[in-house]
Amino acid sequence: MHKLLPALILLGTTLHATAQTGKQLKNADIIIRHTNVITMQDSLPLTDRLVCISKNRITYIGPDKQNAELQTSAQIIDANGGYLMPGMAEMHVHLPPPEEQKKFFTLSLMGGVTTVRSMRGKPQHLDLRKPQGYPIPHMYLGAPIITRFTPLDEKSADSIMHAYSTAGYDFIKVLDIKDSVSFITLMKYARRYKLPVCGHMLYNLSLECLLNNGYSTIEHMGGYVDAAKEGQAYLNNILALTKVNHIYQCPTEDWYSVYNQQVDETALKQRAGLQYIHDTIKAQWDKNIADTRAKMGDSALTAMREKYAQIHRTKIDIIGQMSVINIMLLIGADGGEDYMVPGFTMIDEMNIFKEAGLNNYHILQCATVNAAKYMKQDKDWGTVETGKQANLVLLAANPLEDLHAVTQVEGVFIDNKYLSQKELEASLNP
Repeated sequence: MHKLLPALILLGTTLHATAQTGKQLKNADIIIRHTNVITMQDSLPLTDRLVCISKNRITYIGPDKQNAELQTSAQIIDANGGYLMPGMAEMHVHLPPPEEQKKFFTLSLMGGVTTVRSMRGKPQHLDLRKPQGYPIPHMYLGAPIITRFTPLDEKSADSIMHAYSTAGYDFIKVLDIKDSVSFITLMKYARRYKLPVCGHMLYNLSLECLLNNGYSTIEHMGGYVDAAKEGQAYLNNILALTKVNHIYQCPTEDWYSVYNQQVDETALKQRAGLQYIHDTIKAQWDKNIADTRAKMGDSALTAMREKYAQIHRTKIDIIGQMSVINIMLLIGADGGEDYMVPGFTMIDEMNIFKEAGLNNYHILQCATVNAAKYMKQDKDWGTVETGKQANLVLLAANPLEDLHAVTQVEGVFIDNKYLSQKELEASLNP
């Protein structure tokens, strides 16, 4: 009898698991079959999995051993060996005018982006929380920006932060500021109303002041290049202060590379996503580039390129150092320049991180797990696990082996729907 116990227990466990699987299959809204899952919990994909989604939540992940026809009314997506990973978060976007937003959001989804952080808020952006009649990524909305002209005495700061919190903005972005007293007052009332504060390096304040007083992210690596000029010992102190205060970094270095003419025309014209951009727009981009270069002249253009090439090398080195000591990095493209396609610019910023020495898994963490942790939403998204939101992207190839696979999107899962790349492309120009 004792010899039978382990077998009986195993049989009971198997039957229970089978019953549970059957329940998840029956109740699913979407079932993904024969997919390799990049969970982002580690760098080892789960091979040939079946994934169930119900009410935009992942309810089951297990080996795909269902040989018989599934008894379910769910939509079934056969991944055919594709790779399922968390949708990516683009953590520095500037939303376009209303008439261009549908295209912007559609391209973002086509680029595998299911979350965006809007960095220059306007009151009308709050309307994007309502159904738009077309799919959009999940959004974290910044309030109208704080500048040196924003009144930040005690009464004004209290009033402004209360208004932004009540309106439903997710965070505050600072472009520049009047003085240190204004900054400390801003941070006091932002904390009171539980609004994270992020933004530019404020050059009338010290970098230490920003790092020690609750800034959540520094955009564009502001201040760190100047810190490096003071020597490695001083930079080490700044990096240690950054880490101990849990200050995230969103470098947006690709934007600066494009703006400062570091990318030649041939490389620009080979960027991902350009097949979805109309020829007339690309012709205008070409004209803009030619006009800028003609206006500058060869000598000024060469001088600018050489000056920024040195800055770029310094930034690359600092990004690498940040990665080594586990300072949290975010992927943000800060698009808007010519030849920067929404969503697809993620790979261009990722290539900058690759240049800095990060491996593919770490780079993908920056686009998924790190973003969720930054937004304090990592219990809800950022990895592929049962119970988490099913904001996912299905890729044709493995980005852990070839990072450019993130541009080979088969479709995205968002808001309990599967949107194939063909469907999204068709909606670009209805």
